[in-house]
Amino acid sequence: KCSVCPLNGKKPVGPEVQGNAIGHPRLVVLGESPGEREDESGRPFVGPSGKRLDKALAANGLARDAVHVTNAILCRPKEKMSPADWNQAIECCRPRLDAELGGPGRTVLACGNKAFQYLTGKAAITNWMGSPCPSLQGHTVLPSIHPAFVLRKPAYIPVFKEFVRRAVLLHKGLLPPWQWPVLVTKGPYAPHLAALRDAPALAIDIENFPDSGIIRCIGVGTDKLSVSVPLPPGGDANSEDILLLRELLANGATKVLHNSQFDLLELKAHGWLVAGPIYDTILAHAVVAPQLPHDLSFVAASEYPAPRWKTEFKVVGDDKRKGGVAAFNGPLDSLLPYNAKDVVMSAMLHKRLQARIDKTYRGQELLDDYHRLNLISMQMKEWGIFTEGDNLAEHRTNLDSLLHDFKRRFRELVPDEACDLGANGQNPSISRLFLETFALPVVSWNKETQSPSLDGKALTSYVGTYAVSKAIVADVARIVLAYRKFSKLKGSYVDTLPVDGLGFVHPTWRIFGARTGRWSATDPAMQTIPKEVRYK
Repeated sequence: KCSVCPLNGKKPVGPEVQGNAIGHPRLVVLGESPGEREDESGRPFVGPSGKRLDKALAANGLARDAVHVTNAILCRPKEKMSPADWNQAIECCRPRLDAELGGPGRTVLACGNKAFQYLTGKAAITNWMGSPCPSLQGHTVLPSIHPAFVLRKPAYIPVFKEFVRRAVLLHKGLLPPWQWPVLVTKGPYAPHLAALRDAPALAIDIENFPDSGIIRCIGVGTDKLSVSVPLPPGGDANSEDILLLRELLANGATKVLHNSQFDLLELKAHGWLVAGPIYDTILAHAVVAPQLPHDLSFVAASEYPAPRWKTEFKVVGDDKRKGGVAAFNGPLDSLLPYNAKDVVMSAMLHKRLQARIDKTYRGQELLDDYHRLNLISMQMKEWGIFTEGDNLAEHRTNLDSLLHDFKRRFRELVPDEACDLGANGQNPSISRLFLETFALPVVSWNKETQSPSLDGKALTSYVGTYAVSKAIVADVARIVLAYRKFSKLKGSYVDTLPVDGLGFVHPTWRIFGARTGRWSATDPAMQTIPKEVRYK
């Protein structure tokens, strides 16, 4: 449907199937769009990202001419295309690509968000990558990061190569469907718990209510058997299931956890004794792949073609509050299987990552240091950081006065009462002011809503661009930026600072991950609090 496409008039870069018929039952590599090199040559995937793809295919015994290479859209996109234009371009190219792929049953390596969006209707490929999934057209899809992304972040090269390997195996019928081991999520639990008594290593995972912290279930197991035991409020603390669970947690077996700091402190706070050596898979992954994300979902996707059970449970990354709160507060019959799968994957990663630790120069030494420092960070979290209530009250007064002054200056420049800064400078009327009243070009787009975004990047751009030609635009942008900065400071570190009854804050300390090599704090991010705040 080129006539209604926002890229109408551009030169298309056709698919490459080396003379074989369209729809030939060979592996399909589907990218997003042609780049500069592809636009010049008229062939897909011939630039640096294409060379990276060719290397990955060759490592798996496939030559470039043995695959079907194409893109979701055939024309090189404009330098700055809105999400709406992208969606329209994909839909305009859809009849062509549907005909090109032919009937159902193809295996497609989907490289990048736009390719994945065409095939499945979903845009967030990082939440699904690495695991085979069905497409809207009846094909089997292996979602993958794009080779162009790998060029920007070389640490992802092994991940991309693994995804290509899985796609090739899937195409050849050599990647068997994933099978979870025995997951016990219904009683009686005692016989299964008893079967774990002699295990040399036991994986542990807990799930709790995100708001109250009350533990809802405890999972324990190996890579062969996982048992998730519910802990109903007011339940029998001396039941056979609970006594056996306590026995397992307190025995001398190595305890395997992913992000042990969270689980161990929660278990301790609720009166559960955990004994034996601790092995944290998040620390092991930080040793073997320090530049990659370390949340369980990503690590599992990198190592195994398992279904993305966390994404299905609406968990993004390692933060339960990012979309998954309702699920963790929901019925146990869905929470227990999720918990049991967390246990299984931790146990599987224990073996996989330790094998890589053994091959890493001084890997075991570094892992031992991480485990030792992790105990210190847990103690720091327990003890907390003392805050002085009088100082908080003083900051609140000063920040309130400062924000009131910003509002006054904003109203002097923008008399229209319909336009307001709101509580944190994010009022929708602010976007209308810049994009409609001032008629400024869109600089940023919201990835979720696909609507224009007035984020810090956009406001900073307006300050630099219009400081001379439209001073009022730059002045208002500065006020909005400053208002957002100080309202966030007040909201995060004064009004909602999680201070306990004794005046202590208990952040979580990460001993790895920061680019500088320093420790970092989260919930709250104490190290980002300004040392000095100037209120004038």
